Amino acid sequence: MTCSSTAHPKHQRKLVSVLCFVEIPGLYLNSFSFGFRFNSEAKVNGLYFAYWFRCADGRTVMSVLAQGATRYNIAKSAFMRLSIPQPTQEEQTAIATVLSDMDTELAALQARRDKTRALKQGMMQELLTGRIRLV
Repeated sequence: MTCSSTAHPKHQRKLVSVLCFVEIPGLYLNSFSFGFRFNSEAKVNGLYFAYWFRCADGRTVMSVLAQGATRYNIAKSAFMRLSIPQPTQEEQTAIATVLSDMDTELAALQARRDKTRALKQGMMQELLTGRIRLV
């Protein structure tokens, strides 16, 4: 998992997490990012943790860790001392599956909405230019 540990203004503070299931050869993380691997013996679902870091509770915890005046940073040492709620691995998997399914459904709905908007725009153009007339 890689995390961006910096943001500019406080109201734009964000944590970006990327979950990789495979090793990425030659991966480079700049000084404002850090990566970590779960202990191989840990009973964790990485996708659950990716969702947790993006939820309101996860963002609040990360906001507390952020330090700085104009550029906010999170120290890797402080990040490593985080206490993160960890349900059983089965619960983590169930939660991650539901959230992933919801993301997939939302993406499909957004694509349908975008297609409908484009169709509406085209119909309006046809009607307003007089190429199509209503009888």
